[in-house]
Amino acid sequence: MKWHSLVTRLLLLCSFFAASEENKLTFAAIEYSADEQVSFLVLQEAYKLLNREIEIVSGSSAELIRKSSSGTFDGELQRIDGLSRVYPSLVQVPVPVNVIQAEAFSLRSDLKVGNWEDLIPLRVGFIDGMFLSEQNLIIRNHQKAPDYRTLMRWLVDGEIDVAVMPRLTGLSLIRELNLSQIHDSGTILQMVFLYHYLHQKHDALLPQISQILETMIKNGRTREIREQYIQQHEFSGVVR
Repeated sequence: MKWHSLVTRLLLLCSFFAASEENKLTFAAIEYSADEQVSFLVLQEAYKLLNREIEIVSGSSAELIRKSSSGTFDGELQRIDGLSRVYPSLVQVPVPVNVIQAEAFSLRSDLKVGNWEDLIPLRVGFIDGMFLSEQNLIIRNHQKAPDYRTLMRWLVDGEIDVAVMPRLTGLSLIRELNLSQIHDSGTILQMVFLYHYLHQKHDALLPQISQILETMIKNGRTREIREQYIQQHEFSGVVR
């Protein structure tokens, strides 16, 4: 009788953990990105309303997109608009979850960069799979790094003249890695909305999560989460 009771409890426990894992979604997130942290907070709150937990797996941008598009992960935490045209298996949630300001970072405090064209004569670095940069930097003299930290190291070592990345992430890494010798250009090259992507196997979730995110936009909650993150980390000059 005791054994029967113990087995029953173990089976119930296993069922509980199996259900918990089934309700958990895993999304790809670019490593060392402060912007990804903002999107995670937004989506964590949104999916909680669907009784779903989310987690992120961080890594290099190019490798992550291959895994999420193949269905290894449940989707992408955030990417630019139109990714589905390149990766049809990733379905875009049509409501923005975040916004980034693309900016140039350099060792030169006097470097003036007003637009993408100003980068043409320079040795420019950006992370592999950063589609915003790949679309705009139609130049030969560029290098693709696996992640943002590597990009900053290349800049410090003089392997590139300029590193292009989101302003929030750049300022975060300068502080985290104590890279006071690196300067931001002070000019935003482009401001871009970012969108959440689900692998096509989760098509049924699309209308639900879209509706929740739309409500969060309308009632100001998405902006509030971003503002709280920026204030908490005391970043200046970042759009809210």
